[in-house]
Amino acid sequence: MKLFLAIFTLILCGCVASDRELLSSLSEASECCTSYDQIAYQKFDSNNEIDLSIDMEKPAFKFARGKAYFQAIELSGDNRAFQVKSFFKGSSIRRYASPVVLELDANYQVLAQKEPKLHFVQLIRSQDSFMTGVVQLADETKYVIIYPSNDAKNTPVAAYKAELSTDTDMGVVPAIMKTYRLTKIPVGKVSLIPLDEDACGVCEPTTNNQYTTDISKL
Repeated sequence: MKLFLAIFTLILCGCVASDRELLSSLSEASECCTSYDQIAYQKFDSNNEIDLSIDMEKPAFKFARGKAYFQAIELSGDNRAFQVKSFFKGSSIRRYASPVVLELDANYQVLAQKEPKLHFVQLIRSQDSFMTGVVQLADETKYVIIYPSNDAKNTPVAAYKAELSTDTDMGVVPAIMKTYRLTKIPVGKVSLIPLDEDACGVCEPTTNNQYTTDISKL
């Protein structure tokens, strides 16, 4: 009941939940299932972009890393390489979901669990900036569960150019840099964008998009 009232209040007032409120809601959230084969999986074509919203209205499950909200998908299609994008919560650069990717085979057996290394990408409007990386799934992967990491120790820093370099009569004025210590939270929006893979493991985009997929530049 407390969880329902907390979610209803946040929706009603249009508030952005604080980190403490998010963690409190997660701790009180009931667990949907006790095994992976009891989870309801959404079907997705792995050759298309997949957008996933993980929020307090989603089910919770007790994973090896602890209880978390999650999204679960059943893959069709043969693609198993993705660019991962995680968007910031709210209008500022600080809070985001760092996705843990849990891979299961057709019998719901765990193949791998990984937390892709994400890098900060700055766009013109700070609220449009995001974190991005690459994940390669095993060929045998049939089901994928994505849930936010609760690892608060290893949090990255985002260097944001608040103002670009400009030429003046006094010379070039350097860009003003702002740094943000980022915070991993248990909710967020994550996108998986299909990539082509070659024998070297270097990914190239299958669709025309503006984001680099060279791992060294992400």
